[in-house]
Amino acid sequence: GGALWLGTDRGLSRFDPVTETVATFTSADGLHGDVIDLMSSAKAADGTLFMGGPDGFTGFDPSSVAARQAGTPVQFSSVIASGVRRAGVTAGDTVRLSHDLRQLAVEFATLDFTAPSRTEYRYRLLPYETTWTNADARSAEARYAAVPPGEYVLEVLSSGPNGGFGETPSRLYVHAPPLWWERASIQLLGLILALGGVGAIGWRATQRAERRRAEAAEVARRLAASREDERLRLAREIHDGAVQHLYRTGHDLDVLAETAGVQAVAPVRASLDEAAGDLRAVLADLRPPQVGTLGAAAAVRAAVDRFSETYPEVQIDLDLAVTGRRWPASIQHAAVRIVQEALSNAGRHAEASALKVRLAEAGEHAIVEVADDGVGFDTGVSAVDHVRGGHFGLAGLRERAAGLDGTVEVASAPGRGTRILARLPLTPLAPAATRWIGDVSRRP
Repeated sequence: GGALWLGTDRGLSRFDPVTETVATFTSADGLHGDVIDLMSSAKAADGTLFMGGPDGFTGFDPSSVAARQAGTPVQFSSVIASGVRRAGVTAGDTVRLSHDLRQLAVEFATLDFTAPSRTEYRYRLLPYETTWTNADARSAEARYAAVPPGEYVLEVLSSGPNGGFGETPSRLYVHAPPLWWERASIQLLGLILALGGVGAIGWRATQRAERRRAEAAEVARRLAASREDERLRLAREIHDGAVQHLYRTGHDLDVLAETAGVQAVAPVRASLDEAAGDLRAVLADLRPPQVGTLGAAAAVRAAVDRFSETYPEVQIDLDLAVTGRRWPASIQHAAVRIVQEALSNAGRHAEASALKVRLAEAGEHAIVEVADDGVGFDTGVSAVDHVRGGHFGLAGLRERAAGLDGTVEVASAPGRGTRILARLPLTPLAPAATRWIGDVSRRP
């Protein structure tokens, strides 16, 4: 009672104003046809309703028609687990798959035969999937070709004629065992082994890099020592050869002056003295006499004095803030060579009016600094480009410092001068044999 019956071109619909639901009946439910014509309905005295259409009339008692409710329980009619058909499986049972073939196929149906062809289903395998998959009466099955290892719940719902689905699904529990290599413990072990392998590879790579750096530093040290030995060899040859010849020639000129007169040999004597002076300057650069005896500070002072003789217009601030302990010979040579190279670059390229030369100690490091107010240069140019352009000074400074496990920083910019700062390790230190020049002095 109270329901409204509506004839449509897609069947006969029953609207319940209390529940506000609609149930539709078609030829599958016994109607003469799915099309109900307009103005072709009538009600008999006994309450029978007649609905007509192209295929005839259908008479029915409205009070005897009950719409099937949604959510009729679903039965599992067939279960195939890992290729084996399982019989007698009901809702709530557990299906176990084999570890090597985790295939699952489940067919389902309802026991309500009011309109079985119109029943719809939806299913999902939690937690493998969280969204529903729809199926109709012709394909009422759920298939999974490869279920991942784990524990799952297959949920299935059915619909009623009004299209609504119930809220309580029928459930089938599924156990999918893992293969041996899919087990969490095995995967964890594999992860640990993989991380260990990566760590070992990284450790070996670090060791190789450290070995390469150590080998490069050793090569740099040996090259620096070889160049220093070559400088000493040249210095000895010049001193024992050309310089001695000049001394003997000077003595011969002195003897000749006693008979020919001083005025006759004076020009030759002057040229000879100039050549000897030039050679002595070369010897001082090749083999600073103060290194190893008076120390690096005295050798740096001598290098600055020679620079001042060549470039008297450049004002020099000399700061020798060092202690009285003796530096290792390799550090002394490196410090003097860095100052010599920096002064040479400043004299030839910087066009500077003022220079600062500083020798100091900071903890267990020797500090060598040379700064000028010259034209500067672009430090963005790579060392390779400097060498290709015939400028070996900076590369030589860095190589010499690196060979002693030290560093060289070069700060410069066009129009802003250049500052070279070297840090050379002093350990292990040799014991002080004598006190040597290590004062703080300044000269214009």
